[in-house]
Amino acid sequence: MKGLLGSKFFKNIVVLVSGTSSAQLLPILLSPVVARLYDEYDFGVHTLFMTFAGLIAVLVVSHYVHAIVVAAKDKSAEHLFRLTSANSILIAALSFLALVILKPFILSTFNSEDLGYWLYLVPLGVLFQGLYVSAS
Repeated sequence: MKGLLGSKFFKNIVVLVSGTSSAQLLPILLSPVVARLYDEYDFGVHTLFMTFAGLIAVLVVSHYVHAIVVAAKDKSAEHLFRLTSANSILIAALSFLALVILKPFILSTFNSEDLGYWLYLVPLGVLFQGLYVSAS
């Protein structure tokens, strides 16, 4: 048992678990502060924004990012990175056009006029998320 507690493997597990735990604990501890700053309506607008961005972001990565990791040659990985980056730009542009066209329908469906200002940032969030996932 002493050999296990002093091993590098055990230390790595402790670092991994403590990092994940603290990353999940931080939002829980800060939620009372955030709840004082914003009301329920603002949380609803944020939820709708994140839902739209998350749904479109699924299309952006197209699971090519998994192929970047397992690519046999650096040149192949570079080509896949360029493909996923171009895909991110294309889908962000198409989502912008779709949101401009569908904006009245979305606002009337969700009965949220404040969401209208944030809808134009959805493609930007999608683009950044796609580029981040491609680069990581």
